[in-house]
Amino acid sequence: MLLILPKIQIATKWYTIDNRAYRKHGWLGCQLESYQFRKPKWNERRILSDMNMKEQWEIEIYNYHREGIFISCQWRLINAFMNLDQYSKKIRDLYTDLDRL
Repeated sequence: MLLILPKIQIATKWYTIDNRAYRKHGWLGCQLESYQFRKPKWNERRILSDMNMKEQWEIEIYNYHREGIFISCQWRLINAFMNLDQYSKKIRDLYTDLDRL
């Protein structure tokens, strides 16, 4: 599989899940960022799962913008009626799962 990324990111770790590349992006309410060629639907959702991950993670599009020929997409975890502490723990668990890949 060939992954084409728009910029050289030396200090950034990319994670490949379901043939898509994601990286951590922990500001402005979103947790992950990806680059793709097509514009996402306004309510697009994806399920992240891998053999090395503890659980499946459901994410939805938060924001996107064009960068050259690519669309930079920011994704956030779907809040399943959690309070702030539970949501923060869920984000830390997601990052721990990503580091296992």
